[in-house]
Order: sequence, then structure tokens, then C-alpha cells
Amino acid sequence: MKKITTAHTIRVMLPIAFKAAPIRFCLVNLFGMAQSAVLAVNTVLLAGFVDALIASVSEGAVGERLILWISLYVAGIIGYQIFNTLFNYILGEYQEKCSEKFRYEYNKVISGLTPIEFEREETLDEIQKAEAGRNVAHVFIFHFIGIIDMVPPYVIFMCMYVSSLNLWLLLCIIAAFLPAVFTFYLQRGIYTKLEDTAAPVRRRYHAFKDCIIGRQFLKETRILGAGGYFYGRAAAEWERLRREERKVKNQTNLLDTIDNTAGLAGYLAALVLLAASVLRGSISAGAFAAVYHSLNHLFDMMFALVCGFIGSTVSNLPAVENYVGFLERRRERGKEKGEEEKEGKAPDLRKGIVLDHVSFTYPNASAPSVKDISVRIQPGQYVAVVGENGAGKSTLAKLILGLYPAGEGRIEIGGVRAEDTQAESCRKCMSAVFQNFVRYQMTLSDNVRISQWESDKNPKTVLEGTSLDRRLVDDCDTVMLSREFGGIDLSGGMWQQAAIARGRYRSHEIIVLDEPTAAIDPVEEYAVYRDFLKMAKGKTAVIISHRLGSARLADRILVMSGGRIVEDGTHEDLLGRNGFYREMWDAQAGSYQ
Repeated sequence: MKKITTAHTIRVMLPIAFKAAPIRFCLVNLFGMAQSAVLAVNTVLLAGFVDALIASVSEGAVGERLILWISLYVAGIIGYQIFNTLFNYILGEYQEKCSEKFRYEYNKVISGLTPIEFEREETLDEIQKAEAGRNVAHVFIFHFIGIIDMVPPYVIFMCMYVSSLNLWLLLCIIAAFLPAVFTFYLQRGIYTKLEDTAAPVRRRYHAFKDCIIGRQFLKETRILGAGGYFYGRAAAEWERLRREERKVKNQTNLLDTIDNTAGLAGYLAALVLLAASVLRGSISAGAFAAVYHSLNHLFDMMFALVCGFIGSTVSNLPAVENYVGFLERRRERGKEKGEEEKEGKAPDLRKGIVLDHVSFTYPNASAPSVKDISVRIQPGQYVAVVGENGAGKSTLAKLILGLYPAGEGRIEIGGVRAEDTQAESCRKCMSAVFQNFVRYQMTLSDNVRISQWESDKNPKTVLEGTSLDRRLVDDCDTVMLSREFGGIDLSGGMWQQAAIARGRYRSHEIIVLDEPTAAIDPVEEYAVYRDFLKMAKGKTAVIISHRLGSARLADRILVMSGGRIVEDGTHEDLLGRNGFYREMWDAQAGSYQ
């Protein structure tokens, strides 16, 4: 994996930060530099004011010179407050825009990941680390702006001003903060190691926490009385994370202590030199007052820079580097994939679906889930895929849809490789309904239209083909399917009817149904499939099911066992062979007697 440098991270982050809100970005930088410049000018104005005040005391009268310097110094103070107020006001709005932009870039990359990538542990760790960087990206930019805009103008001016008075004063200031340069690199390495260690721990912690409070786990966790168990597991992961963070904190605190000690020594040395210069008469009382005041301000700013801005920047830098690395690696892969898709051709659906010696193994699995499958599905054919649990039926469905790439062999949809079904030309001709379908917290109408939002078809045309209550169908545009938002919830069977309507609503020539009727009783399931086939006449349909009663409707039945297709034929043919299909049929028929 290519190492992301600090300079490269900044080069990538700044354009994103600028695009988030160009005008605000420019104003934040402008007002940041302006208040720093005014602060520097105020140092000279203070020296002139003190010298004029001493001269007026000696003369025993308030002269025009004193009034002028007082006016200029007060104007400088007011100017600084104005720029500081404007800076903070615009910064608050800008940070919100910046945070939204970094989140948008992250979500855009996430949406382009293929489903198989979410099965890989290394990808999940990469996503977790990138998410941590996304959450602090806007803070990183703020502190970077502070380091570049607000500190350098004032520090550079003060160094020039102090060196003109006494070169040794400048050397004391530089020596006081040299350790910060070295500790910057040391702390960066420490925080980078923490991010690599913490990513999988955070994922496990959130997984166990969701088992306690997550909506989809809540009922089962309560019934099983497993809350205490998951709390213990989550607490253990949390403590492990805190232990690693405490170790890092101790190391960085030690480095900060060294920085502070060096800074204090430099500050005391500068005060001694400043006092000696006044006693020798090499600088005026006004210059002494100005330098003494500015020296305090300078050291406060430098300590804030080291312990605050730089400290925060260094602690966030590894996470932000992970964020940048994630964006760039995924965009590069997406670009390569986009070029491949661009070169592809539109599918010729007359060629049907072809699987040629296809095998597939999940990440970290010891054995393939699909083994050496070769089959051709003709256009307009209704094919049922049946078998026991774990036979590889759902995996085969995902391979046909192009969600998972074939580990071995090839899959073609209308002459186009299934991996390219993410291309627009292929995606337009396919639809699917899964067993674990999504229950969108939207109206019933929107739950159907989400499959093809740009279509102007009326969702009622497909909803009327279901067994949903007629009143529910008539009010589909207003019925909210979520109790959380003042609506209602549907039973499992009713939700499955809505999900099937969603799949049918989408324009398609090929549709894959992966056991979407598991919550419907066998009689209702048979009726659903019968009505579905009437409406899908002429379309290619692949139905995954563990109930053989509905499989009878298919033109062809593929029987899977152990990841292989062990039988292929019609319902009557397979029964006559007295093979595995006949065993399953007799077993299921016997359970209803």
C-alpha cells in the first residue's frame, strides 16, 4: 500500500476544503492573516505609545505626539477585535460546509464499492479508519489554517523586530521551539500506529453495542437475556481501546512536557537578555514594554501552536491520511473500472445467461460456496433454483446479478460479463428482490418507486397485483411505513409483497428473486409466484426457493447441493429420476400430511 505523506495529504485536502465553500474559504484565510498582521503592527504601536507617554511625563504636558500614538494604538486594538470577530463568525459557518463536503466525498466513494468488498475484513478496517479521518477532517483543516494564516505573519514579524533589537533574543526564541519540530514527527508515528491498532477494535465495539441498542437486534437480545453478555463484550473492547489510547497519551504528554520545558527555559533567557539590554541603554523603555508584552503574547501563541494547533493536527493527521488514502485508492480503482465499462458493449439478451465452469469462494472461507457450475438459461425462461440450506443458491443469485465476481470461470449476461453489470447498459435490464430486502422508512408508493425513481409509471399498477389491502394500495402515496415517523408498520408477509412489487416496478428483462417469500405461507407463496409469472411473461426469471411447491411452476429446476448443480430438469422429470429432488419433495410433502 502506497504511503501517504503529509504534504500529499494537504495537497488533496485543501482543494476539497476550497470547493466546500470557496468564498468563505477565502474570507477565513483573509481575516486570519489580517488579525495576525494587525497584532504585529500593534507591537510597534505599543512601543511608540510608551515612548510618547514617557516623553509627555518628562515634559509635563500631553502633546500631540502622545494623542496620535494613543489613537493609533486604540485603532489597532479595535481593528484586531473586528477581524477576530469576523473570522470566528465566518469560520463557524465554513466548518459546517467543510464537514458536509468531506462527508459527501467519503459517501460517494463508499457508494461505488462492490458488495464483495464488504465481505473482506481488510476493506472494513480501511473503511473504519477512513470514517475516523472523515470525522476530524474539518478540524484538521481549521488547525492547518490557524498554523499557516494566523501564526507565521506574527511570528515572522516578531523575529525580525526582536533581531533588530538584540540577535540573542531571536536565538533564544528559536531554540525554545526547536524540540517541537522533532516531536512533531515522533508524535505522528505514535498516532499512526494507534489508528492501525484501533480500527478493528472500534468495529468490534460498535458491533457489540448495536446488539444491545440496535433496533434490529433489540427484541431478540431482550428475549434471550443476552444484554449482559453483549455489554461485557462491548466493555472489553472499549477498555482495550482506552488502554491503547492511554498508552499513546502518556507518550505524547512526555513529549509535550519536553517542549514546554524547553519553551520556559527560552522564555526566561529572553527576559534576562531583554532586561540587560534596557540597563545598558541599547533599547528604549518603549521598545522594552512592547517587546515584553509581545514576548508574552508570542510565547503564549507558540505554546498554543505547539500544544494546541500542532498537537491536534498531529493527532488527527494519521486519521486524515487514512481518509485521503481511502479516497485516492478507491477513486483509482473506480477509474480503472469505469474505463473497462466504457469499452464494454450493450448486452444482447437473445444470448441468455451463460455460466461456464464458475466457482466462487468468500473471503477467509476455507471452501468454495459455488463449485464448477456450467449452465445456460435461455431468454424468457423461468428457472427455479432449489436445494438445502447452505447449498450456494443465494451466492449463485449474486453471481448472476454481477454483485460478486466469479473466482473461476465466466458468467455472461447477453454476451456481457456479469462483472460489468454495474455498467448502466446492463443494469437497466435487470431487477432483483432479496430475502433480506430493505424496509425503507418512506411511503408505500416511494418504497416501490425507489427501484426506478425516474420512471413515470404509477406504483399502483404493480401494487394492485399483490394481496395487499385495497385501502392501503389506494392510499399508497400518503401511507408512511414507519412508526418512528407517525406512520404504520406492515407484517413480514405484507412487507415481502411490497418488496416484490418494488422489483416488478423496475423495467427489466431479467429478474432474480432470492427467497423473497420466506415469511409468506406456502399457499400464499404459490399464488404470489403464479401471479408474478403472468405479469413477467416473456421475461427471464431466476427464482431461489427452498419450497418445492412453488418450484413446480418453473420451466426448469436447478437442484443444488454442496455448491454444485446436481440435477437439472422439469418438475416431472426430476420426480421420475428418484434422485435428490425426489427426496426433498417427499420430505416436504410429508411435513404437510
